[in-house]
Amino acid sequence: MHGNLYGTLRREVSRVLDSGKHVMMDIDVQGARQFAQAFPDSVLIFLLPPSADVLLTRLKERKTEYPADLVLRLESARQEVMALDLYRYVVINQDLHRAVHLVSAIIDAETARRMQSPALAADVAAIVAGLDREIAALRPRI
Repeated sequence: MHGNLYGTLRREVSRVLDSGKHVMMDIDVQGARQFAQAFPDSVLIFLLPPSADVLLTRLKERKTEYPADLVLRLESARQEVMALDLYRYVVINQDLHRAVHLVSAIIDAETARRMQSPALAADVAAIVAGLDREIAALRPRI
């Protein structure tokens, strides 16, 4: 979207995921859309600046772009902000330490949720079966 082309090999992402680790990507909306299509269980987090003024200040202070490039970057930013519905979470990046804490908390929560999900149905079924056995054993005594 910013005029640059990047790529990540699917097999490398799969290799890391298969090892039980997280994959964290710093990608634009177009890349996030493609990544989510390739890996549907992805948890997408959008880092949103607190305001247009803050975004402008951050971009201008970098002094890495010519005015024409800055216009392209701002047009891209506008389109990306309008694509927030693609993301499960939005973290407002007012303060870097707070934003890092929030992203870390999201990762922790998603990890706990995903770790419980596959075995949860079996665990609940085993608990219910145990309770049913005990209820059945106690009923004749009542």
